[in-house]
Amino acid sequence: MSIQYLVDTDVLYNHLVHTNKKKRSFLTRLMIKGECFTTVLNASELFFSAKTEEHKLAVKKLLYAIKVLGLNSRYSLEIPLYNNMFRNYNDCLFYIVALKNNLVIATNSPEKYKHGSVKTESENKSRKKI
Repeated sequence: MSIQYLVDTDVLYNHLVHTNKKKRSFLTRLMIKGECFTTVLNASELFFSAKTEEHKLAVKKLLYAIKVLGLNSRYSLEIPLYNNMFRNYNDCLFYIVALKNNLVIATNSPEKYKHGSVKTESENKSRKKI
């Protein structure tokens, strides 16, 4: 069974601006190792930031290459259990989606998720939780 990742916006964005043809992007390396997901909120962030039609097309192509998860109301019911661990509801909700779906969080900001039990992987290191 391959590893399944929940990919944070920073990793998706870095893939879109990646220009080093000699080295694969972190997202590309994750896609080779396993299956990649993101949430509809992360996808919306990318579209909101895309200012030109060319950028919007690049975002659309990227999102066709990974799976975009919708948000069920059951995730919001978990917020009170974890909200003291996070600075904002987006990070908290992202963490809950990963937790409930047994996904490894792929992010360039692993410190955002250091208090939880979900495994994280970043370009520089991976962190496994017990």
